[in-house]
Amino acid sequence: MTKPPDQAERWRVDAGAAEVAELRVPPHARRDRRFEVSVSMAVRTTPVRGAAWHRLTVTADGVRQWQRRVDSHLPEQGWASDGLDYRFERRVQAGESLRVVAEAASVGVQRRALVIEAEEVID
Repeated sequence: MTKPPDQAERWRVDAGAAEVAELRVPPHARRDRRFEVSVSMAVRTTPVRGAAWHRLTVTADGVRQWQRRVDSHLPEQGWASDGLDYRFERRVQAGESLRVVAEAASVGVQRRALVIEAEEVID
């Protein structure tokens, strides 16, 4: 009789309109793991005068993985949505944890969502 494979781990944190989101995946004592990590920032834009931009910075275990600052797309009337997304893969050795931090910054827009998700890939 064979042992069934471990079920894939899924971790998620939704920081809402906060400036910082942090996801901590605890260590697994017996096996190495591989995660697909997704970070998403959403902003609400309105017609404004002057500059409007948003920036997302992502670190994993204290090391910067990615940073991007873009001009926000502004509607002529009403409001619209804009945002940034980043995905990467991270291997985690048995006994080690994973810490992912997303930092959002913006000018002239309203932050709406900051989400980090980590889904284990089982080969």
